[in-house]
Amino acid sequence: MSDLPDTIAADVRAVLDGLGPAPTGAPTAAASRQRLIDETPAMWPHPEPVDEIADVLVPSPDGGVPARRYRAGATDGPVVVFFHGGGWMSGDLDTHDGLCRAIAVRAGATVLAVDYRRTPEHRFPAALDDAIAATRWLAAETGRAPIVMGDSSGATLALGVALAARRAAAQQPAGIVLIYPPLEPRTDSPSHVRFADGPRLTQAAMAWFWREYLGAQDTDDELAAPARASDLRGLPPTLIALADHDPLHDEGADFARRLAAAGVEVETIAPAGMVHGFARLQETAGAQLVLDAVAAATRRWTAERAG
Repeated sequence: MSDLPDTIAADVRAVLDGLGPAPTGAPTAAASRQRLIDETPAMWPHPEPVDEIADVLVPSPDGGVPARRYRAGATDGPVVVFFHGGGWMSGDLDTHDGLCRAIAVRAGATVLAVDYRRTPEHRFPAALDDAIAATRWLAAETGRAPIVMGDSSGATLALGVALAARRAAAQQPAGIVLIYPPLEPRTDSPSHVRFADGPRLTQAAMAWFWREYLGAQDTDDELAAPARASDLRGLPPTLIALADHDPLHDEGADFARRLAAAGVEVETIAPAGMVHGFARLQETAGAQLVLDAVAAATRRWTAERAG
């Protein structure tokens, strides 16, 4: 019998029960990384075929950024840069391979998945620097403004790319997709308190991820902590996906309200009974709902830019 509350969707509970208990003891980067690797086959058991796939090295001032390029459909379809989650510490091209394939297929898109530098070996702004370099490279390669997206900590990077472009008065992404984003290093929102013990992501774990990402920096820089941006005007259209059983829920919902108040086109989806990480649970209705919404927004934003 599941230890998860009945308010979590049955298909989500079924997958999570099969993953086994969460690790105990003091967290380490090595354990966090291995857990994500070990869980991936059960979370995304059936990766979809795509028309083309290739590992590439994106040029950057720091020696190059490994990435994986997917294409499904026409070569003139939408272009997407995807940043994986994992607390800026875990995750890689393989843990999110299935999700990137699905986005490419569903949207008929070219997707560039970025293997950015991770903490604690490389703290802020290393990951963001890699994200910016990859986005600029794909824009130059295709001649079009990409859509930037990510799940969890990858969503923070996607938003950071757009905020950095605005700061530099450079070309903005065609759109932003934020899937349960962490936006505020202070882990004291009501949802952080309500779901302090999870499921999946805990308040303590998220605080640890932030400490490892920022190191000794106590920053109000919007590129590190986007919730601290004083002005959100001028950002591209944004899709935000939230989980209702997630410590990060409230900061994402608040950010969506602030975007709308700033005149930014924003859409929020929050299927009931979801936990942090649900978009990577392939055989659940919530993950499929997010994929449909991401594909629709990606195609719409691409058509609007072309028109």
